[in-house]
Amino acid sequence: MFGKWLGGVAAASPEGARFGIHLCLGDMNHRAFGRMKDVGPLVLLTQAIVAAWPAGRTLEFVHAPFAAADDPPATAESFYAPLASLKLPARTRFIAGFAHEDQSLDDQRRVLATIEKLLGRPVDVSSSCGLGRRDAAAARRTLHRTAELCAG
Repeated sequence: MFGKWLGGVAAASPEGARFGIHLCLGDMNHRAFGRMKDVGPLVLLTQAIVAAWPAGRTLEFVHAPFAAADDPPATAESFYAPLASLKLPARTRFIAGFAHEDQSLDDQRRVLATIEKLLGRPVDVSSSCGLGRRDAAAARRTLHRTAELCAG
């Protein structure tokens, strides 16, 4: 239902309009409103949005949260397993929101490798939500971590 509604919003926009979708678990003062047992709900919602997306409206990206605010992302591959069934248009970037200031770089590199393996394509890297909910030092650490992950 939400996917169709969102597709309707895009269809009602001027032809040539470009969109990006930021999925969210909710975040208040760097505390998540929800948590997932696995990424299945994100996959189902993303597939519903893609299925309802209108022609003539570019879906530039889908940003998916894999960390829950102050909780770092899961490291178990089983958490990410539903990503293997996610099908996005080739032109739609997938932004994996998992960069986190409180998890080791090695763990984060394993998370990135798992996500890319399951999707079968490279992904963009970001935090799960904006940095304004963190204090300045944590925000800087998250930006530094994102740069480390993007550098390889």
